[in-house]
Amino acid sequence: MRIHLKKLLSVAAVAIVALAAPFASADSIVTGSGTWDTSAPITSYSAPGATWQFVFRVADPVPDNNISTPVSYYQFILNGTVVSTTLPGGAAFYIDSDPTLGGFDLYTDLNNSSPDGVNVVSLYLPVPSLNLVNGTFNATIGLNDGDLPGSGSGTVVVASTPEPSSFILLSTAVLLGGSLLYVRRSKLATQPVRRVL
Repeated sequence: MRIHLKKLLSVAAVAIVALAAPFASADSIVTGSGTWDTSAPITSYSAPGATWQFVFRVADPVPDNNISTPVSYYQFILNGTVVSTTLPGGAAFYIDSDPTLGGFDLYTDLNNSSPDGVNVVSLYLPVPSLNLVNGTFNATIGLNDGDLPGSGSGTVVVASTPEPSSFILLSTAVLLGGSLLYVRRSKLATQPVRRVL
């Protein structure tokens, strides 16, 4: 019994796609930058008139309202200096009946033992749902849910990353296409050359 390479490759491609689908997960990269106002306290995360930036990667959609979710690739930068690369409490996204009151908290300290009293960096921006929407949003920043004085303003950018299944599908298509070209060329190479006089 002769197995055709085309059929074998087709079955392999379908199997790879079927096996990869359950592992697909969309992530979003969340970045932000802005400036603290002149009344901001001097802490690890703030200073009067200082610039702030952060970046992290999070699964999308995020868990239920106001439940902390782990993040990866986190950095918080104050005046061009990295001040933190860990976020022990993760991030909690929340929405309100008024969508302009949503946002997220970055839990910088789980034990409320920070020497400068900063346990949460809060960002307030329009969040219509817990599905992260790609785009640039005006945001306000505060400390400990607004319990510490001072605030700041800036922007938050949300951008999706490609799902792993997209890379698998692309790889499968390239392999399948390359294999079909190889089979076609090998068939042409085995045929005798006919000369026309």
